[in-house]
Amino acid sequence: MSSYLVVLALLAAEPHVVDPRVHLSIEPEGDDPTRVVVRYVLPTNLAGKLPAGPLDEAIGRRYLTLGLINKEKWEETGPPVFGYYDVRGSRLEFRPRFGLVRDAHYRGQVYEEIDGRPAFVASVGFQVPRHGDAPPTRVSSISPQAELLPANVLRFYVTFSRPMREGREVLERIKLYQVNGAEISAPWREVELWDDDATRLALYIHPGRIKQGVNLREEFGPVLRPGEEYVLEVTDELRDFRGRKIKPFKLEFRAGVEVRSRIDLAKWSIHRPRAGTTEKLIVEFDRPLDSASALRFVQLVDERGEPISGGFQVFTRYAVVEPAAAWKAGRLKLRVDPRLEDVCGNTPVRVFDHDLATPTVDVLPPMLERLIEIREPE
Repeated sequence: MSSYLVVLALLAAEPHVVDPRVHLSIEPEGDDPTRVVVRYVLPTNLAGKLPAGPLDEAIGRRYLTLGLINKEKWEETGPPVFGYYDVRGSRLEFRPRFGLVRDAHYRGQVYEEIDGRPAFVASVGFQVPRHGDAPPTRVSSISPQAELLPANVLRFYVTFSRPMREGREVLERIKLYQVNGAEISAPWREVELWDDDATRLALYIHPGRIKQGVNLREEFGPVLRPGEEYVLEVTDELRDFRGRKIKPFKLEFRAGVEVRSRIDLAKWSIHRPRAGTTEKLIVEFDRPLDSASALRFVQLVDERGEPISGGFQVFTRYAVVEPAAAWKAGRLKLRVDPRLEDVCGNTPVRVFDHDLATPTVDVLPPMLERLIEIREPE
């Protein structure tokens, strides 16, 4: 091993590594040591060339990469880690899409373009700390979460405290069974739907066992039956991105009456604040809404169509608005995109399990609205 590579190996043992020759550093970001940021102070000829803000990954890799070091051959670095590039002032920053592997060695490398080709300039090493006493990855939340859910609920969102390892076995390690212990056979749609960070899984009950008249439901029956009690268990056989077992989690609920009707804004209850106060404005939905859908498709605006300033939080059963300043007398508009879904997949214009012989809306309206009047105190 050359003396330069020996230096790299020693540098890799340090939790915070900087190469002063090229102003290149790798540092943990936040409390999770597997999450790092690689910072490269751009030379003068590049500082004005790259646009500020997010940078396309293919462009960022021309100048900066992070890869796993081959422990058998220290001079070899694996393929670049996927992630996000940003130009902030005179710095190019890289953040890996997923957390790094514990006790593994990584190498950050910088390049310059010579005759249109990237040429290696320098590198710096980094070792991720061992596991130590780090607590296992856990389920942060499951939505919808309620004691009573419609028997035709379409999906659950399972959010984890750290990125997870993806794979077909994931759905096999999340169980659904009756309280008496009888497991429900093949409840899930066999499609993995993760968010970009691999921390939230959209878990779909198989639509073929929800829709009436479909062969799958007729042959095997519905997954959930009204009046029955169930347990959704995320087992400890599930693995996080480090390959470690997670902390198991159970959600108990009872299945209620199936909901097979459109979302009706007229049935939403609105608790209006008084003008001149900073009271909360609360909108209670007539049914539990899909949390991700509600966050995207429910909005409160003023008469000009501008979003209300302040905190606007949307939950499964209600929305809460905390104004940045006292309310003024006037009209507000509660805007709802027609793509909004409840937990059963119904929207304001369509029923998820609709009769194919019944016509549906072919062209969606641009937006649905409900007026809210803020009045002066009497």
